[in-house]
Amino acid sequence: GQYVDKEKFRVFLRDPGPHDYDFSGYVTFNDPEEGNETCTKLHKKIIISDNVVSVIPEVHSRMYVLERVFKRVEKEIKDFCGKTRKEDRVTIDIKQNSTGNYILGIDADNVDKMIKTRYDIQSLLQGQTLDMEAIPSLRRLFSWEGRSKIDKIMGKTHTLIILNDRNTSISIHGKESDRSLAIEKIEKHINKLVSSRSRVVDLKGELQPPGLMKRIIQMHGINLQGLKNSTHLISVELDHRKHRIKLLGSEDALEVAVKDIEDITKTLLKAIQNNMPSSDPECGVCLSVVSESNLYRLESCGHPYCRECVKLHLDSVLSTKDFPLRCCHKGCEMLWTWSDINNMKNFGFCTLQTLINASVSCYVAKNPDKAKYCITPDCQMVYKVCTEGGSRFVCLLCQAVICSRCHVEYHTGQSCAVYERKKQIDEHGLQEWLDRDRLNRDLCPKCYVLIEKHGGCLHMHCTKCNIHICWLCKAIFESSNECYAHMLENHGTFM
Repeated sequence: GQYVDKEKFRVFLRDPGPHDYDFSGYVTFNDPEEGNETCTKLHKKIIISDNVVSVIPEVHSRMYVLERVFKRVEKEIKDFCGKTRKEDRVTIDIKQNSTGNYILGIDADNVDKMIKTRYDIQSLLQGQTLDMEAIPSLRRLFSWEGRSKIDKIMGKTHTLIILNDRNTSISIHGKESDRSLAIEKIEKHINKLVSSRSRVVDLKGELQPPGLMKRIIQMHGINLQGLKNSTHLISVELDHRKHRIKLLGSEDALEVAVKDIEDITKTLLKAIQNNMPSSDPECGVCLSVVSESNLYRLESCGHPYCRECVKLHLDSVLSTKDFPLRCCHKGCEMLWTWSDINNMKNFGFCTLQTLINASVSCYVAKNPDKAKYCITPDCQMVYKVCTEGGSRFVCLLCQAVICSRCHVEYHTGQSCAVYERKKQIDEHGLQEWLDRDRLNRDLCPKCYVLIEKHGGCLHMHCTKCNIHICWLCKAIFESSNECYAHMLENHGTFM
């Protein structure tokens, strides 16, 4: 407990055999940074029975990879594993878990090797990510027709494109040239949607018959794909709450689609005029009369719905993540009760887990400064965002270790500032320059500016932040005298 709190490590001593000359023990640390620092302080500093004790760190980490992503780069990953085992003495163990995804277990003898190995693997796995900040209209691709378009783009560009419903982002995997082509096609499609002529058709009002939306869905399908295909529109969006259809396409396609809806309206009006008025309740979604056998009333307010319409409303909320669930009747904003949720579950309209996942996703999307999803693509764990200083978070579901400030795999041995600086260096191609001469090139430990040492002693002075550095251990001091005193006491030399 001299260097680390006793609650943060565990000790295991192996019983020696009758022919053993050496004794060995293992200490497991909760925090790899603390473990690495402790090993450095204890290595060859302890003497037992006139024997110097060696303390050698073994750093372990895990990476989680979606099956589809792993399969795409499986050969490259396995070739890399063989290379690192031979050249860097880093062991990478590949296992497939119960969900079909892959776990890469990495064992190294120091933190630097671990960081480099993780970075190299991440480079092989790395897909290019698009999110709502990069392309505000990205949500359009999460519809049925949007997903169909993504499938076509994958086929044409030989890429793997994953739509992440949790945070409305898209990751594109494949060769750089293929990824660029896929992004170009995605942006072109979205721009086409945004720049197309549009028309909004109201399905309720004084001149519209009750049940019009329901009849259009019956004629063209729940996604109105029949209307889109028959009129050659680019997109059709149904807003069942406001009883509106938004049409996107050429002027000719819009005219054909509007005429189709007008014909359905006229046919429905004639049918209604031939029927006797009914005293049965009207559905809050389709506005048509609901028969007793098809009736569902919300527990909170008692308003009536067709069963298929309440399912349509629920499906829409789950798809768009537009929570909370409210009554659709005009002038009523009552929330659904827990009894309604249970009824939907019992009807087979949804599962409780699906509802929970969608509602959590809604909260995360609306509060990006408070909560984030675990970085493992298929993991539903959510963690609290840390705004001041990096915080190490271990996911309880998939065991991924995350920096809750940078929102990446935890950068063991690096502060958030160092990680960000190194990330910038990587993006600008300066990492190769650093790697060519690691003995004489590094970052300032305080301001993280690039420093190169040209001969001389181990004392370095950063002209940007005015700090004095021991080049051997990267300790920092306010004055050169303090730095020289440190080198003499701890390293026994200035050179």
